[in-house]
Order: sequence, then C-alpha cells, then structure tokens
Amino acid sequence: MMTSNIAESLNAALKAARNLPIDILVECLRSLVQKWDWNNSNNANRTLTKVSTTTENELRHGIISKMKYKVFPFNPIKYQVRDEKGTNFTVNIHNKTCTCNRFQEDKMPCGHAVAVIAKRNLGVYDYCAKFYKT
Repeated sequence: MMTSNIAESLNAALKAARNLPIDILVECLRSLVQKWDWNNSNNANRTLTKVSTTTENELRHGIISKMKYKVFPFNPIKYQVRDEKGTNFTVNIHNKTCTCNRFQEDKMPCGHAVAVIAKRNLGVYDYCAKFYKT
C-alpha cells in the first residue's frame, strides 16, 4: 500500500491492533518499528557489500584464473601462490599486498589474492576498496 507519510503507514499497519488494550497496542507498535529497523539495516548492509559491474567482472576473471593456482601458507596471513607457469607470488592477506603489485595498486584483489581468499573461505568483497562498492 502506498501512503504519503509515516502516520498513514503506522495506521495501516496497526489497523488490527487498534481495538486492543493500550499496553498491547504499544507493544505491537514497538515490535513493528523494531522489525522495520531490522529489515532496513539488513538491506543497507547488503547494499554495502555490492560492487560495481566492472569490479565484479574483474573479480570474476580473478576467480576463474585462480582455479589454476596452488596456494601454500607460510603463516595465517602470508601465502605463496604458484601460477600455472610455475611463477611464485607472495600474498599478505592482512596488509592487502601481493608481489605482482596489482593488489596494492588497484586496491582490489588480484588473481593470486583471490586464490588465497577462496582457500581461507573469506569474502572477496571485504578486500575491495570502498570506492569500488555501490
């Protein structure tokens, strides 16, 4: 239902509860506002994790290329990644760096970093700079 202001929205939502005692009506109102707040904050958080289409395509390319990479951990934050040609790269997941320098220059995970992120079951969008997010 489309309404023009918050009072009309509340009236429409609380139509069934209007004939109840005041304490129950207030509890219905409290739970309704709580539910709206919960839904809105979840939608806002979901929006922050999305990235632009161009960035999404770049990350997809990294995910496809990482299937050929072997990941060897040095410790929980440093990893050695060997590509299909046998070249080794060092990825520091904490500092967001890679020896190919693409991770730190683009502020977006390179294919080597994506391989590490996938191995650790982390979210790839968490390693993108904020200016890539929508």
